[in-house]
Amino acid sequence: MKSLVQLFQVVSHHYGEICGISTIRDFQTVTERIQHEGLSFLTITLPTFSKDFERSLSDGRLRSDLFRFWKKRKGSPQFLRGFLELVFNSDGLLRDKPNIDAIEGIRQLCLMFKKYRAECTPERTFTTLASYITTDLDIKAHFDEIGQHLLDDFAENAEILFNPVLRRLENDLSQDPSFIVPRHGPGTTADSTIGNNKYNWMTWTKRLSALLNANDFLLSSLENDDRASSIDILEPEAEPPVRVITVPKTLKTPRIIAIEPVHMQYVQQGLLELLVPLLESKRMYSSLGFLDQTINQRLAHKASIDMSLATLDLSEASDRVHNELVQIMLKGFPTLSRLVQATRSERADVPGFGIYSLSKFASMGSALCFPIEAMVFLTIMSVGWRNGSTVLAFKRKRKQFLEAVRVYGDDIIVPNDFAIPAKNSLELFGLKVNAAKSFWTGKFRESCGADYYDGESVKPLYVKSDIPTSRGPVDDVQSTVSLRNLFYERGLWSVAAWLDDRLKRIAPFPAIGKTSPILGRFTYLPIVNYRLDRNLHCPIAFGMVVKAPKPKMPLDGYGALMKFFLKRGLDPIFSKDHLLRDGRPRSAAITLRWAPAN
Repeated sequence: MKSLVQLFQVVSHHYGEICGISTIRDFQTVTERIQHEGLSFLTITLPTFSKDFERSLSDGRLRSDLFRFWKKRKGSPQFLRGFLELVFNSDGLLRDKPNIDAIEGIRQLCLMFKKYRAECTPERTFTTLASYITTDLDIKAHFDEIGQHLLDDFAENAEILFNPVLRRLENDLSQDPSFIVPRHGPGTTADSTIGNNKYNWMTWTKRLSALLNANDFLLSSLENDDRASSIDILEPEAEPPVRVITVPKTLKTPRIIAIEPVHMQYVQQGLLELLVPLLESKRMYSSLGFLDQTINQRLAHKASIDMSLATLDLSEASDRVHNELVQIMLKGFPTLSRLVQATRSERADVPGFGIYSLSKFASMGSALCFPIEAMVFLTIMSVGWRNGSTVLAFKRKRKQFLEAVRVYGDDIIVPNDFAIPAKNSLELFGLKVNAAKSFWTGKFRESCGADYYDGESVKPLYVKSDIPTSRGPVDDVQSTVSLRNLFYERGLWSVAAWLDDRLKRIAPFPAIGKTSPILGRFTYLPIVNYRLDRNLHCPIAFGMVVKAPKPKMPLDGYGALMKFFLKRGLDPIFSKDHLLRDGRPRSAAITLRWAPAN
């Protein structure tokens, strides 16, 4: 805690200097409140200040009903007052030319610890898991209230939007669904099967068998592999549920992940590989994105200057997509729809609540969650765009609509004059627009991790771990070194120097280039005091290098053959020992050694 408070002081002093204000009283406020509120002040309370500040930027004034947890004078909060006075006039109205450094400073100081990695309290974790259930019940009740005319418009629009890109896929699948090339993902699965063990998987489901022959997907040699009789075909009621877990997100709430069974993820990945290129093709006019979030970031930058676009953010986005909406959306593509449903897990094992039958399509963890939810969001907004016009009229507007909107996960960008209709349309279908993170007034915009005000980046850097005092906590050392280098690249030299001093206490911390494997201090300056490698004739330095070997997991026989057949492309993509070691590293250690400095 002490080192985090000291870091806050160093960062506040930096922004105070460049803005020409004193931050002594602000730091006193922080230290006093931490004594009473502890770590939650940094991780939960401070971010609420930034949320209210962003809303004030959007509204063009300091609203008296905001900043509820802060001392005020004449409606204006006393905390960070020096910075606020550079952004707002004495009457609380936004200045014609607010100080961008002050805006960046307020957000950096308030959001710096928002993503600090720590376990939530059991009470907060339980509340989050309970919300997973109540959200599912909520969308089930809400779906029953959606008018049939809206669902009809939704179905018609979906076919108009996606027919040009999905019709050929539908035809191919209807002739031979087994042309899907499945793949195993890198992560764990519902029963904790990992790495090379996935290639010997011998479980299938009756729902999958209705479309996909288990032998074609699980056996590497139909003639010689004698394991066909050992394949276990599960009845629907015997299918394993997804395993719901929580992972650290913020101290306020954890993130929920639903881990899929091996066979489900296996086919989902194959369908994903077919869907994404089609949905990102020219015929969709860049309306959907899955691989390149910089498009959203550039649009947010543009919107912060000319205010022509709105950025919308959805809360609980994945968990609020009702499965029946997905079925309606894909009604015009019956074979694809059946495959999507066959690869959908229908139940979830929720800690503390047992096995639960799901109304939602899927949670984060399903390979199809991201593309399917984006298709649903796009179709819902098209209902608002169509606004009761005829099918023929919307067909004529298809290109205009697709060129106007952009969906990347739960980050949505629409024309400013369409922001309210889009919001209303999304909420009509049971989704929840996050008002605190959606902007269509003022010059602040955020999308896909990029934050801008009037064309200038005001994105904060996040402290995700403690400042390490030894080389033992590898994640803490890696995170802090990364943070140091980000502060350096951002131009916060004094903050980078302060972190340099802390990191030099635990190990040699040499100057390095961008591609060096050493955990060192990145610099734009020429690297000096290095040694020349006698064999490679390149500069080397002595420092911390992370060693994270993949777990031992031998694979041979038909499983090894299956791994080869599932390889993509002609180029070798396997490491030389891939049949001996595979999967994500289970542990990591830091060693001190000589390694390339550049």
